[in-house]
Amino acid sequence: MGGAAAARAWAAVALATVLSFPAEATCPYHCHAPRGRCTLGSENVCECSDPWSAAPDCSRRSCPQGPAWFDYPQPDGSAHQLAECSNAGYCDGSTGVCVCQPGYTGDACQRSVCVADCSGHGECVSIRERAERYDGMQYKYKARYSSWDADMNFGCACHEGWTGPDCTMRLCPFGDDPMTQGTKEIQSVRTFADHRDEVQSILLTADYDIDEVQVVRVQDLKPATGDFPIIGTFALIFDTTDAGGACKICASKAVAKTTDIAMDAAATGSVGDSMREKMQDISPSVIDQVTVSRVDVTGTDSGGIPYEGFEWRITFVGDDIGGNVPQLQVTDLNIASGNDVKVTTWTEREGNEVNGTVSVVFDNTISRPAGGCFSKCFDGKFNVTVPYSARASELDTLIESLPNINQVSTEVRYIGGPGVLWLITFTRNYGDTAELECLHNTSLSGYNNISNPTCDVTTIQDGYFLNGTFALRLGGAVTPALPWNVTREAMAIAIDALDSTFGGINVTRGIYVTDVAAPWEWTGAYEWVVTWIGLKEDLKLELVVDANTTELNGAANEDIAVGTAARPVTFLEQDADETAEVNEVQILDCVCDQPCAGSVTLSLYGRILPRLSPNSSLLDLKAAIESIPEVDLVNITGFSNASGTLCDADGVTHAITFLANPGNVPPITLSNSAPMSIRSYLSPGNESFLVRHGDFRNGTHGGMSRDGSRVLQECSGRGFCNRVTGECACYSRWGDSDRVGVHQDAGFGQRKDCSRSTAHINDCPASCLGRGLCRGPTFVCACTSGFTGYACESRTCPTAAAWFDEARPVPDTGNTTSFVNSAVLSATDSASGVTYSAHREQGLTSSHRLATCGGQGVCNGASGVCVCAEGFTGSDCGSTTCSGQSLVKGQGGTELFAEGCSGHGSCISMGQAANASRDAITKESYVGEVLPYDEWDKDKNFGCSCERAAYTGPYHDSRGDYFGPDCKRSTCPAGADPERTEVAVDADGNRLVPYPSTLPVSPIEVSSDGRAFNVPGAGTRNLTREAQVAPRFARQRITCNASSGFVIMDFKGTPSVFILSNTSVTGPKGIEASLESMNAMRDVSVHPATSTRLYTGWFRNVTTFYDSNLNQTNTSIVPFNSTCTHRLPDSRDYLPLHGADGVEGTSSELESAECWPFQSLCGVTSDGEPHAVDVTFVSEHGRQPPIKLLSSNLKGGYISFQTVVEGSKESVECSRRGACDLNLGRCVCAPQFGSSNGAFDEGPLGDCGHRHALYGFVLPDMPAAGRSFRDL
Repeated sequence: MGGAAAARAWAAVALATVLSFPAEATCPYHCHAPRGRCTLGSENVCECSDPWSAAPDCSRRSCPQGPAWFDYPQPDGSAHQLAECSNAGYCDGSTGVCVCQPGYTGDACQRSVCVADCSGHGECVSIRERAERYDGMQYKYKARYSSWDADMNFGCACHEGWTGPDCTMRLCPFGDDPMTQGTKEIQSVRTFADHRDEVQSILLTADYDIDEVQVVRVQDLKPATGDFPIIGTFALIFDTTDAGGACKICASKAVAKTTDIAMDAAATGSVGDSMREKMQDISPSVIDQVTVSRVDVTGTDSGGIPYEGFEWRITFVGDDIGGNVPQLQVTDLNIASGNDVKVTTWTEREGNEVNGTVSVVFDNTISRPAGGCFSKCFDGKFNVTVPYSARASELDTLIESLPNINQVSTEVRYIGGPGVLWLITFTRNYGDTAELECLHNTSLSGYNNISNPTCDVTTIQDGYFLNGTFALRLGGAVTPALPWNVTREAMAIAIDALDSTFGGINVTRGIYVTDVAAPWEWTGAYEWVVTWIGLKEDLKLELVVDANTTELNGAANEDIAVGTAARPVTFLEQDADETAEVNEVQILDCVCDQPCAGSVTLSLYGRILPRLSPNSSLLDLKAAIESIPEVDLVNITGFSNASGTLCDADGVTHAITFLANPGNVPPITLSNSAPMSIRSYLSPGNESFLVRHGDFRNGTHGGMSRDGSRVLQECSGRGFCNRVTGECACYSRWGDSDRVGVHQDAGFGQRKDCSRSTAHINDCPASCLGRGLCRGPTFVCACTSGFTGYACESRTCPTAAAWFDEARPVPDTGNTTSFVNSAVLSATDSASGVTYSAHREQGLTSSHRLATCGGQGVCNGASGVCVCAEGFTGSDCGSTTCSGQSLVKGQGGTELFAEGCSGHGSCISMGQAANASRDAITKESYVGEVLPYDEWDKDKNFGCSCERAAYTGPYHDSRGDYFGPDCKRSTCPAGADPERTEVAVDADGNRLVPYPSTLPVSPIEVSSDGRAFNVPGAGTRNLTREAQVAPRFARQRITCNASSGFVIMDFKGTPSVFILSNTSVTGPKGIEASLESMNAMRDVSVHPATSTRLYTGWFRNVTTFYDSNLNQTNTSIVPFNSTCTHRLPDSRDYLPLHGADGVEGTSSELESAECWPFQSLCGVTSDGEPHAVDVTFVSEHGRQPPIKLLSSNLKGGYISFQTVVEGSKESVECSRRGACDLNLGRCVCAPQFGSSNGAFDEGPLGDCGHRHALYGFVLPDMPAAGRSFRDL
């Protein structure tokens, strides 16, 4: 390999350098004084002053530290240890200032940046600060948060009315869905009546009747042939498909045909073959409605041809067949061969009938349906023109075109003579319909001597529709008489008046029909559903049976029923229980001896209310509470207070009911933050002012407090929120409400929250758009997977644990779970004073709850895709992004950005970092045991796991570890300080007993058991105790007895190439070369571990070996089948020696050598022992993690690994004799120092670990990557 030539090259460079520079020993760069001072002596080490201790030569300042945003969890599960710039930025070594990555700020990059600085619609606060604030509105909970990110994780606390990660989206009004009230007291009232349609008729007729006469003639055109009588048959067709007028049999609107008629058929008879009987084939009624006569006829036709035959005269008589009858037609003519017969028909006289048009009038001002119209009602008088000959379908269309007539079913009856009857049934009009009218004779005319045509309308039957009144009773109180169609507002007022303690009544009203598929059959019946908003007690509403107050009429079988849970009518009825949603009630007690002086200043929702005096009225108290924007409406009931004042000597209790503030309202308090001039004080001294809140706390003189439990929902769960305008688009049958949610007329429409139903609710919004199931009786959509929204109108976006949210206190139920770094250690609900302990919910702490798009993105409801804020990624925006995009080239040279870590690492989560455990010896990352880390950011917080032992150049074996938030910087090669007395260090880096500086000049070897020996000429002796703990290279042993196959080894997470079981120990493709192909293992020495076969010797003029086992010198010829290596002086890196086979140079040029018989990785020795191979780490100092088996397919044996010697050599950045260029990962060595081989000689490690013999010695530039130092 050119070893002699390499030695001569190094010597030449050294000689050239010595001629130019004097020798000098000093600290690197004089410690950049005055940043540090040099401790001259045997070690020449810089002692740097703060803050210049970031580099051995005092060239870099250190930067502030903070908990790392991302790091590797420790064996005890703890993480987020202190790190420079919090591992979210880089330290500017010249200034000591952190340069933060995008998304981070602070002197140590220890705070996250709020998105868009909250867009001017919010405040950027830490998660701890948000947890501790409380105002009942913007900050709804009060808790203590102390996890690792408490003062690091910042987010937007949006102002009222705004939401989103950057506070750019508007919130819509919140309200309480009246359909989801919990188990409240619900009763119903329903009226009943039979249904009957209105039926009217229109008769069109005249005074005089003329019957139709038609003729059928059979002519024999060859009478001279003497073939009379005529032989043959024919049939007649009667086609009424286009007939109109008064022809009754024309109603069939079909084509009828007689059976065959003989050419000489008689006019009448009883044998079934007469013309009159044949007419029965057309219609059974015709046989009695025609007369027939027959005559013989002779003559000459129009062509002068004589004929003879028969002629039948058919007269259509009777009331059922009058008018113009369709002409009979001849068909199926069957004549004997040779005959010439013709059959013809004609109308001799047409029947008379009425024709023309008639104007039908509907006057809605005379009589309008009592319950309204099925669709929209129009007041007025309307008419339509109807032709006399109209068919039933035409009549339906024309009558239905009149406003307020929704659907009719018409029958046309032909009454004979010139008349016709239209029978009209109003199938979709409620109740008693106004009678139609005719404009007589204005457009009717006659046909064939008609006279006095008339049009008359008659009501056959009136439709049913309810009318009258009814009354209800609750206990001993009775409502006034309520009309049959009482509005829901009036119904609520009437029932609420029965007892003033109800706290609100909600009533819905809808029409009631027996068949919901036929709403047009409504008879005026209604269904009222009564819900007691403010009570959890069971009540019983009853019907008053009194003819003076309950009297329904207008239909048949009228009735009224009241439904309860025991006897339901609507199946919505239920008895109240503790789940009922109720309004908040707070109790205020005040007592003050007279004359009472002073004032009271109250606070609510963090706002100071107007000052009140002891003599303030209840209206004053009400006005003060309602003066703040958070409160819409309260009701105040006073107990034991005839004067109606705030306080008196006997004491007053006020029950304050929050009618328009669903949910749990924060308590009213005496304001301690008010200016001193208006703070509360009462005199003369026997005074008391107390506010009670929470469930079931009694006032001194009456009343009881209770927590509000009505659930707030955006748009009340009955509308869609427009995030741009902040306005609710209410679903069908829902609209704006009053401020209370009771829907009384006085406050109608003042809150645009969609909490008021505008019609009876019997279905879900938009029927859930076919994307969900409608759940009754609340009629709330249960959306199918993938859809959300109150009407399932939006696609769902993925959810993730929120990175930033408001910590919530959760009651300690005894099922709490303790864990490391809990997000909420304890919390106190300021409203109730209850202290809560830490716990988890669904795997999450009481903060960082599941949120759409992780709370760091906006959900596109049309596509179900999250649009993430900057710094977050993933389909659910639940993960942080890794810094450091690297520019790569795509196809065609297109520039692409690869995500994260600058191409020098992988983006992993904290959980994955925990799984990449740290070796207990080296703290290096490699696949191993799983460490216990179960914090909230386990699968959310991502960072760069940077490449280790990466090539940084310029020397072949120069390696460093990339580091930083984006892996853009790299550590420099490390090694032992050549200026210090080399020492051994323990696993924690503590120095052991120094290696003595007065060692023999001759090379020394130390066996694995610490026994020392030297080579001939130096005298064999045992080393002192100090020498026995001298720094040592780490050595590991591989044992394998397999017969075939291959293995892949792993070191520090880096896999080796395939290594065959018969691979030799040394050589270009040997085990040593295979291991050195891994980045993490730059330079190793590999040799058989069997001690009896190890030879170490010196080469002078004869081949001499020293047997370390026999402790004697042997002189012999190097065996031909053995493998020998040589080394440069004091080097630990051995090179192949070819000896008699053709070593380059003479043996006298080589100073030492080791030889072993040939051995493969796996196999069995002649003694039956498995092959054992020792791997000595030359370039990696200190203790090393074990080599591991990654995979194998070995046959007939096993492979094992063990540590023989734990390394104890020092490893310092740039060997403490240079400055590290962190941007390149290269050492800039101080003068007199250069790259070493790990043992203080020149080499390819780039670590400044070699001290040149003469000042100014510079290691020559190395060859291109891919060639090693030994190739020179």
